[in-house]
Amino acid sequence: MSFYGYYASRDRNKFGEIIKKKFAQIVFDLTAKHGTTDSILEIGPGDGYVADIALAQGITYSAIEGSSKIAEKLAERNINVHCSFVPPLPNIGNEVSCCILLHVLEHMDNHAKASELLGNIHAILKEDGLIIVAVPDYLSWGKLFFDCDYTHSYPLTKRRLNRLFEDNGFSIILNEHYSGCYVGKIPFIFAKILSIFYSDTLNSIFFGKSDLLYRGVLTFMPNLLVVARKS
Repeated sequence: MSFYGYYASRDRNKFGEIIKKKFAQIVFDLTAKHGTTDSILEIGPGDGYVADIALAQGITYSAIEGSSKIAEKLAERNINVHCSFVPPLPNIGNEVSCCILLHVLEHMDNHAKASELLGNIHAILKEDGLIIVAVPDYLSWGKLFFDCDYTHSYPLTKRRLNRLFEDNGFSIILNEHYSGCYVGKIPFIFAKILSIFYSDTLNSIFFGKSDLLYRGVLTFMPNLLVVARKS
């Protein structure tokens, strides 16, 4: 099985799909709110929810995906996708007005790779271009950060993320927590309580070998959402 083959082939939970589609809409709306978006590059497009919204709006969209299985599924839907690990970025041809990375930076090997990737993105963004990033908040996720994904390597917090952006030529516009498809302090508090009371023991008692509860908890864990502008 290829890299992230499990993710590409696993069953989709209908409730989870609804949450992800709503969050994709939130991310897309942020591009319009904070800049003129005529072209989007998404690194790590997942199931292509942002792609669907952008293409429906007539916006030029391209993606970079490391998993050949996921890239194949997206290409079958006529989504312009480059199959490549980053960094460095493959040659996508033109500058873009916005780059989106939803749960990508935490997969970098270390801060050097994360900085290299942000430097690559800075170079291909148009003047005043935007970058939108979502990552798990390590201070909230704790051991679940490493347990949930064998490719999670680079823990990030609000403070670490701020410094990473500033040192790589970006001015932060928005830095907020989100949980599921809800942004703000109240969802953050709810997610923190959820993370305190969840345990693998409860999952085993009520769901046996199923990871339904586990995946549900992960969906509502506290994450960080950052919008920054090329400076």
